[in-house]
Amino acid sequence: MAQVNLKSQLLFILVGVAVLTPACDKVNKLDNMNDKTTEMAGTTKELLSTSKDLKTSTTDVVETSHDIKALTAGVAVKTETVVGLTSEIYDAQRQGGSKAIREEAKKSLRADHAGGDKLADAVTYFDAFEFQTFTGTGEDKAEGKMDLLLHDAMDEFFMTLTEFNSSLPDSSPFAMKVIEQSPTFYENSQTNNQACFDALAATLHFTNRKLKENITALNAKDKTELQPVSFYSLITATLMKEKDINSGKIPDSQVKSWEAIILVNRDVALKLLQARHNAAIGVFLNAVLPPPSFFLSGGIGIGEILPRWLGKRVMKVVDYSMKDWTLDLGKLNLKQLQKYQDYLQHASDTRTYLQTKLNIQPVINPTVQAYLNSAKLKGNSEDGAVMAAARTQFVGVFNQVKGGD
Repeated sequence: MAQVNLKSQLLFILVGVAVLTPACDKVNKLDNMNDKTTEMAGTTKELLSTSKDLKTSTTDVVETSHDIKALTAGVAVKTETVVGLTSEIYDAQRQGGSKAIREEAKKSLRADHAGGDKLADAVTYFDAFEFQTFTGTGEDKAEGKMDLLLHDAMDEFFMTLTEFNSSLPDSSPFAMKVIEQSPTFYENSQTNNQACFDALAATLHFTNRKLKENITALNAKDKTELQPVSFYSLITATLMKEKDINSGKIPDSQVKSWEAIILVNRDVALKLLQARHNAAIGVFLNAVLPPPSFFLSGGIGIGEILPRWLGKRVMKVVDYSMKDWTLDLGKLNLKQLQKYQDYLQHASDTRTYLQTKLNIQPVINPTVQAYLNSAKLKGNSEDGAVMAAARTQFVGVFNQVKGGD
């Protein structure tokens, strides 16, 4: 009986062990799962913490981005302000600087005695007007800026013409030559005024190189077809509008202020064009004729025969100086021919404009006409095709000016 109990106890223990072993395994697994769950909870907390950190960092980045954007906007505003100030400074400096150059040019124009120097002074004067350096950028981008610059230019220019415009009814294209030969005798005289007036007339077409370059750049950038302007182009274009403005075909409201200045000074403008017609021929003759052909003894110009210029002393033209004279084209190179033709072309274009556009008969100085009539042209026919063509073209323009066609 005791053995049976012992066996029963052993069996119970074995069964218990068999039963408890899997249970322990499960408990162990539950413990492991609990540990894992605890670890996951910890990891989750870490992830939540990291997420909060990321959110905080993202917020910082966004705030920083806003700061950068604000700083960039501030820099842009400051840059725009600096650009604006720079443009204003440039505009002010251009105004003051160009005015000083023009005043100096006028001073030299009156003081210089050589005809070539007076022409150079006149070119400098025209080049220094503000519209001649118009850029189309900065302050020049303002609507109507070019018209404003042209208004100021025309206003000053016609005041300058009044300063130099003599009371003589006709142009005197040899006035510059007279001043050159007798500077002291004619200083501050009507003749000097006429010489200055003629120099301005002869160079009226000049356009500053910077204006040409700037207009070319604007056309390329904005796909426009702007053209450089000069006092000659502005004056001639405006005078052609006079009839349409008077008739009302062009409303008065459409007349620009600078055009109005030209029309108010219409008589002076026409005298300027008449002087240009003669002065351009005079520049040509002064270049090709020897000085003795122009002057009597004492250096008094034969073209200066008006009693009012020389008191009561009436000068007579010396006969020999008005006889045939020869211009040997064979002694001129290609560039000289082209330059001399350029002088004559300006005279021809101005004459044609007066006749065909304004129905005004050009008045040519009698001494100029006499020299043209007595001119004999000759040339070498063995220079080759290029020179032969250039001479033919030159002779054609010369005859056109000479005949008044």
